[in-house]
Amino acid sequence: MNNLSSGNRKASLNLGQTNAKCARCGKTVYFAEQVFGCGKKWHKQCFKCVACSKTVNSSTMRDKDGELYCASCHTRLFGPKGYGYGVGSGVLSTDTGKAGETVSTAPKTAPINSGLLGQGKLCPRCSQVVYDAEKVRAVGKVFHKLCFKCVTCSKGLTPTTMRDHEEEIYCRACYEKNFAPKGFGFGSALMRT
Repeated sequence: MNNLSSGNRKASLNLGQTNAKCARCGKTVYFAEQVFGCGKKWHKQCFKCVACSKTVNSSTMRDKDGELYCASCHTRLFGPKGYGYGVGSGVLSTDTGKAGETVSTAPKTAPINSGLLGQGKLCPRCSQVVYDAEKVRAVGKVFHKLCFKCVTCSKGLTPTTMRDHEEEIYCRACYEKNFAPKGFGFGSALMRT
């Protein structure tokens, strides 16, 4: 009976042991401290983003080639790039993430006679194609956001601050100076003679 109880004791001591190694530090991962992710076992304290060392969980963990990333680092490193994704270029980036690589982030626009007229309308200010992500509509025309300016003084406008006259856009000051009614009650008093 003594042999039986010593066998049970050894079995109970081996119960918490495992041969699994942590994917981050390479040390043994015991049952009570193991976390699964990317098809591997990890210590709870080693279950961190490889890029920023931020602790991740099952909802914020992202896998790339067997490495752990938090959602924000994964998106920043491997997500889409271009206009609307933080680069601000208007086209998708071809950045491969290689050190020393130079990638142009200049917006791609088409010249007037390029045959791309079906893809967008031309901006009346710069005569370049205006794509959906960058357009502002006014007076029956489509402008780039940066080209949506007063024709007289080039002050930037918004759809609520712009004034129009004969299919052209103006800021309030230029519109009133050039086209608003004048006289008593319209900003300037009548002169007495």
